[in-house]
Amino acid sequence: MTDESIATVREVIDLLSKTEPLTEGEIGRLYSAYQDQERIDFFASEHVQKKQLADIEKRQKEHQTSRLHRLWCDSLSRDSQNDLELHAQLTIELFKKFTKTGDIPPPASPWRIAVLLRKRNEVDLERRFLEAWTRHFGNTIGTKYEALKQRYDKLNG
Repeated sequence: MTDESIATVREVIDLLSKTEPLTEGEIGRLYSAYQDQERIDFFASEHVQKKQLADIEKRQKEHQTSRLHRLWCDSLSRDSQNDLELHAQLTIELFKKFTKTGDIPPPASPWRIAVLLRKRNEVDLERRFLEAWTRHFGNTIGTKYEALKQRYDKLNG
């Protein structure tokens, strides 16, 4: 494990720890506004529809060249499963997106972070990471979200 990957995990922990958790209402409002940006109002004038479509296409092009997209694509490779640096960076980018859009990040990279920290016997760092993660997503429904919460509870047992 490189010093760089440990520093990036600490960056994830700091970001999650310093950011106040969003309420369900805040998440809902952010996500609703995010979804509204991706809709075309077919009752609006043709001019408005064309502008909405152009805005959607512009955001899609920006996403295709974004750091988040590149990290996401890299994470899908089998060779990346043990890349702590990659999963930490991806978790940062997904969390930043979440705070802007209310789109809850998938738990795959946080799970890999926890697993890789455990493999490297970084129990304290794993505990701190899971504490920060569950502060935001500990009540999220889903098998991996629940497994991350259980893993944190077990470390604090």
